[in-house]
Amino acid sequence: MKIDAKKFKQAILDLDESLKSGAEDGRKFSEMQTEYEKQCKELLFGAVRSSSWNEIVDHLAFLIFAGGTQDILLQKTTSHMNKLIDVINTSCTPAVNKSVNEVLVLRASVDSLRLELGNGRANFSRRGAQAKLANDPKQKAKEEVKQCWLLWQEHPGRYKSKAAFAKDMLDKFGNILESQKVIEGWCRDWGKVV
Repeated sequence: MKIDAKKFKQAILDLDESLKSGAEDGRKFSEMQTEYEKQCKELLFGAVRSSSWNEIVDHLAFLIFAGGTQDILLQKTTSHMNKLIDVINTSCTPAVNKSVNEVLVLRASVDSLRLELGNGRANFSRRGAQAKLANDPKQKAKEEVKQCWLLWQEHPGRYKSKAAFAKDMLDKFGNILESQKVIEGWCRDWGKVV
């Protein structure tokens, strides 16, 4: 059964009162201990399910300062909580850690596969582009124009300017190349590299 903070505090006081009255009637604590511990255990199980756990913890903190017969409830609470913590540490924590590690390994595998897939797509695209360029007559003509440009760099007297060079190349490759300005742009680009 669930117990709220007010009922918890009252139950503590009732237990304390019953112990005191039992002691006043001449009963020994050892005679009352079994029933008292049973009531403490029920009270603790109800408290654990409570939505007002913070207030209950405040009441338990009060027990530290109250002393007397309420110390038993505090000891039982501490013992019970330590057992719960031990169960969590020995059962749950290794399982959770194992699951976390498995998830991390899977995530690393997925990341690796994504990287490989991305590289595969990039390589496939690159090979496709290279094949397309290799079969493109404009690219072949551009390469031949570059060879002519390299010869012109060795013998600069052949052409007076880039425009003259580009016009001559357009005459040679006019059936493939269409723009003198484009050829002049290539010359500028090649000149930056050399």
